Amino acid sequence: MLGIFKKVAGKFGKEKNPQLAEIKKLKLPYDVAADGTITVHGDVDLSRRGLYSLPNLSDVTVEGNFSCEGNHLMTLHGAPAKITGRFDCSGSELVNLDGGPKEVGGLYDCSRNELGDLRGAPREVAAFDCSSNSGYMSLYGAPKKVTGDFRCNYCSISTLMDAPQDVTGTFAVVGAELQTLHGVPQNCARVVSDFGNFDSPKDIPSNLGGPAPAREIAPRQTYPQPPAPLGGP
Repeated sequence: MLGIFKKVAGKFGKEKNPQLAEIKKLKLPYDVAADGTITVHGDVDLSRRGLYSLPNLSDVTVEGNFSCEGNHLMTLHGAPAKITGRFDCSGSELVNLDGGPKEVGGLYDCSRNELGDLRGAPREVAAFDCSSNSGYMSLYGAPKKVTGDFRCNYCSISTLMDAPQDVTGTFAVVGAELQTLHGVPQNCARVVSDFGNFDSPKDIPSNLGGPAPAREIAPRQTYPQPPAPLGGP
């Protein structure tokens, strides 16, 4: 294995592959496939390092967790393209999720930032937490499908427009500035909100955004036909 790494190091010098140089600088275990794809094996922890930008790993796959929480990033440019485990960028002064990973196998945690919206998030993710973002935030750009829980607690959101519509687990919006639950996912296991907890979106009262009650349709009335006139005109 060491021989392979030496051969790779000789083929991809610092000038030719800056991402490989970053991996070596971080002393991360890695391998390079025949097509040049770089995979880092194990967790990557860049949390609380005072970073203002991430090292460029944008074409790298991380087989494990990736954490860059507690920094001063503002943007996620340089983050790995694919992370098989959890991705934690919480508390990093982010104003958007641009440049973030497009595939995350575990929880995507972007809580405690300054996000205005969720553009840059993956379209599908195992679980998602955007709680406690300061300032006004919309759900524009939120994942379309969440196979676990979606949490957006204690955020200044005034509408659930653009919320994911397919949440396998719990959809939680406690401490938000919502007036109704209009826009709540119609496919989710449970809804937790300031208006109460509901085991199904179908249990939400219609005035809060639940399904409208079925209207009773009155049977069509029939009227007797007048008798046909006798004789000709």
